[in-house]
Amino acid sequence: MLELDGRTGEGGGQLVRIATALASLTGQPIRVINVRGNRRFGGGLKAQHVTAIDWLAAATHATVSGVEKGSRTFTFKPKHVLLPHNTSPGNPIELRAATAAASTSLMLQAVLPYLLFARPWTPPSAAGAAAVETTAPAPAPVSIDLYGGTHVSFAPTYDYLDQVLFPTLERWFGVRVERDLVQAGWGTGPAHAAAGLVRLAVHPPTGATLVPKVPSLLVNKNDSVTVIASIDATVLAPADLLDPLADALAQDVAKCALLSPVSDGAMVDLQFARMEASGHDSRVYVLLVARTAEGGVDGVRFWGRDYLGTETIKRTGAGTVKSKGKKGGKGNKSRTSAPERGEAEESAASGFGMLCGRIARRVVLDLADEVAHGGCGDSYLQDQLVVFQALAAGQTSYWRGEGGHKEDTPKDEDEGDVEKEEHGPVAGLQEAVEQLTLHEGEKGETKDEGAADDMTVPFGQGSLHASTARWVTAQVLPNVRWSSNGTVCEGVGWTRGAK
Repeated sequence: MLELDGRTGEGGGQLVRIATALASLTGQPIRVINVRGNRRFGGGLKAQHVTAIDWLAAATHATVSGVEKGSRTFTFKPKHVLLPHNTSPGNPIELRAATAAASTSLMLQAVLPYLLFARPWTPPSAAGAAAVETTAPAPAPVSIDLYGGTHVSFAPTYDYLDQVLFPTLERWFGVRVERDLVQAGWGTGPAHAAAGLVRLAVHPPTGATLVPKVPSLLVNKNDSVTVIASIDATVLAPADLLDPLADALAQDVAKCALLSPVSDGAMVDLQFARMEASGHDSRVYVLLVARTAEGGVDGVRFWGRDYLGTETIKRTGAGTVKSKGKKGGKGNKSRTSAPERGEAEESAASGFGMLCGRIARRVVLDLADEVAHGGCGDSYLQDQLVVFQALAAGQTSYWRGEGGHKEDTPKDEDEGDVEKEEHGPVAGLQEAVEQLTLHEGEKGETKDEGAADDMTVPFGQGSLHASTARWVTAQVLPNVRWSSNGTVCEGVGWTRGAK
């Protein structure tokens, strides 16, 4: 049995999800100790981990122990690699966590590799023979409904999956995921809000193995700046904040030289992909997605950065506004006396403007920092691609520029809320962007081309999540090979139904 220490690397839930997903495919028994041992408040399995592991255990007829909320050690011994029979849009797989805010995207991370590579059942023959296994090259899509949080702290949101991860998987790996957000599920708002619902149809690879469509990023190493062709914005907020947020985003994108100008001097195309009222004053979400142009040898590349509000917008008196973060975020203080009508309207507009400006600055600068790295895309995308690189056939290379990314936020843990550091006044936006190091032209000096990586410890460039993800794949898939500081992967070419 393979034993993994849950304190290794980033020491959170990502290790649990990848290890269990790969164990389900390979049949490798695993024991994870010190589960989420680097997390505050004691670690242990959370509701979303338990739900995903329970489903994988049922699908693989695994023998398990310790799979319960709060458990710090669990074992998982799978027996076969078969999908549940008779899955269809009318009879989907269901994953429903015990808590309404458990992240749907994190549950999906744990089961998606299995959905892609497990063998489907064929129905019993007319003669009444027992069901048999098949390795048909083009199996039907697998329908799955995920109930839980779609916009919760420390997890990719549905919108990020929809606009960044899923398009990348389809363009680079040929993995197509049809999706529908039936109901949003928020981590803030009424205490007894209903769980969200994400409905997916996952299309397994057309062949028996996963063959990358874009096996390597061949961006010219002399190019110091990535040229952005368009930026899509998603804004979910109280109805009276939608327009102020849209205006603030447009203004700050226009001021950011790294994001806005294109080669002919025209402004980049900023589109609002989705603007909807969130239904509650504590629900504010903004996502910016930058993308390169169609038709390049590297395919379209995506960078996404978002803001999920921890601030409750409180309306005090006749239109005044204040905001308060869970960790004492700075807000516009309410007035102690009711203002006159005209003064109230001006006060509310000013309060909204300050709050929206602060949110817009944060997201724009975070996105500019990501784009400055060049390479495959944003830091969160890089670590989510690791498991697909490891399972794919042949060599892939999806790197990011070194340095510059200011933090390695534990985006896969919904156990607290840390207010990000402010980036400074709007007057300093351009100065801050100009100070970002442009690393794309330096990458040839930061990686040792062809050198095999030490896979006994977390390794490679990028975030701690990315280096930990690579380490987990190397433990469960002994034939995977990583080199050049984690930027090159020789995948195992996993075959559907293999074990």
